[in-house]
Amino acid sequence: MKKRLFTLIAAVSMLPAFAAPVTAEEYSDVAADAWYYDCVDYVTDNGLIDSIDAAHFAPEEKMTRGVLVTAIGRCEGIDINNVGESRFKDIPESDITAPYAAWAGNNGIVEGYDGSTFGPNDLLTREQMAQVLYNYYKYLKENTQVSRALTFVDAGDISEWARRAVAFCSETGLMVGDEKNFFMPKANLTRAETSMILYSHEKAHEKTEYIPETEGRITEIDNHGHATTDITIKEFTSVGFMTGDVIEVTVPEAQMTAPYCTTYTDVDNDKLLILSTDSEHITVAINMGNFGETYGVKVGDKIGFKLYEKEGYASELELRSSVIYTNDREDYSSDEVFANFREITAGNIKAKTLYRSSTPIYSVLGRNQYADVLCANAKIETVINLSEKTEEEMKSRDGYAGSYYSTLDVKVCPTGLEMDSEQFAANMPKALRAIADSRTPILIQCRQGKDQTGLLAMIVEALCGASYDEIVDDYMLSYENFYHIEKGSDQWIHLAEGNIIPSLSKMTGITDIDQMKAADLKEAARTYIKHLGLTDDEIAAIVKKLCN
Repeated sequence: MKKRLFTLIAAVSMLPAFAAPVTAEEYSDVAADAWYYDCVDYVTDNGLIDSIDAAHFAPEEKMTRGVLVTAIGRCEGIDINNVGESRFKDIPESDITAPYAAWAGNNGIVEGYDGSTFGPNDLLTREQMAQVLYNYYKYLKENTQVSRALTFVDAGDISEWARRAVAFCSETGLMVGDEKNFFMPKANLTRAETSMILYSHEKAHEKTEYIPETEGRITEIDNHGHATTDITIKEFTSVGFMTGDVIEVTVPEAQMTAPYCTTYTDVDNDKLLILSTDSEHITVAINMGNFGETYGVKVGDKIGFKLYEKEGYASELELRSSVIYTNDREDYSSDEVFANFREITAGNIKAKTLYRSSTPIYSVLGRNQYADVLCANAKIETVINLSEKTEEEMKSRDGYAGSYYSTLDVKVCPTGLEMDSEQFAANMPKALRAIADSRTPILIQCRQGKDQTGLLAMIVEALCGASYDEIVDDYMLSYENFYHIEKGSDQWIHLAEGNIIPSLSKMTGITDIDQMKAADLKEAARTYIKHLGLTDDEIAAIVKKLCN
């Protein structure tokens, strides 16, 4: 990260600046035991923020939007005579703020209210400051990835347009909440708070002076082979790792490199990655694969991490990333979208026969109660549970007792994510046979209703005559639901090419997309299912159960 400092001027009514900076101890309104003393001393000593007079810093005075962009522009040393035409019509050309606002607007650092109104004298809110910082870091081509959702108590009060920026500023330590974990997004930013942000900005840069490195132990290997460590996200980021970095991973019998990502699908199928789990600990995994088996690791093994390439995966992650994923119902358009619950209608599948969903019993995603109600509304009779290891594990989930789900006929078939694994070969036939032997309507589900569910849905959809486009669209609808990804966008296509299309290739044995679109997918699915061990009669029973 480049060493950049904002040069801010006083945020009070455009009062004249004092040429000679003083130290914090010379201000009568900055107590030695104030929480912002070191921050004010730092910005004063470095000439970053001017006092309002020789004796007063005015730490509680508010910042304005115009003063902030002027300061950032001066920091960049822009030529105010060569910034281009301003799109903001509420700033007179003679105003000192005008060229800086024009520059900031032309470079995406500020947006204004409606494209032509900036409000230079308006007070700056905390969420606006977060957005300016986020945009400025992007302008500097710094790493702006985030690895986890917002956790502030008042996260719901943060405007949608500012959520990613607030998450970035929170994760990097540029802006934090109060002692009760409130961010207060609509509160006006003070000069003291701005001083703290600048101080935090400089301290964050100090972490990049060395190569980040840490080690820990593997504490759990789940049924997918993902290895969770005892290293927390806070510990991982505190040594200098950020999402988008490529990191060297060392286990007892192997050494490899992997990107630090935000979710499993930030990499293509069969690729290694590092990410933060729901328990807020660092996990190493293979997307749609088994890390534990591949590298022979076990619980208790040492695992080390060392920076290999700073931001080496940042551009790829930027392409794959979306608006911040949340567990808040209000961020989604319907209960069905929030729970990723829908009827499967591809090909010749009969109406109201087959459904898919995220987990109705495990509260880790905050969606289980919605999914359970939707199951009841659809009058689900049978569930194919693809994520739990055993019935005992399923019944131990915090949302199981008293749920509609608990009254259903549930078939536990932990298929895993890797189509070439022994676990998949053992349990996918079990799941397919369960469909033929069960009462309808049938629900297929895993944690998110996306990966294992997507593989089983792909197979039965193809068997029931679905086209290539129908299969891909249904799989990708989970990404649209969970991550607000726009159908048909570059991001949507990129994710499809890294996830469902490789899975289709494994089922059909075809690698060329055009050939795959023209292929007889129904016959390919029959051949694949027979390869899994089902007989012609068993396949016919599945078709009879599901199809018109």
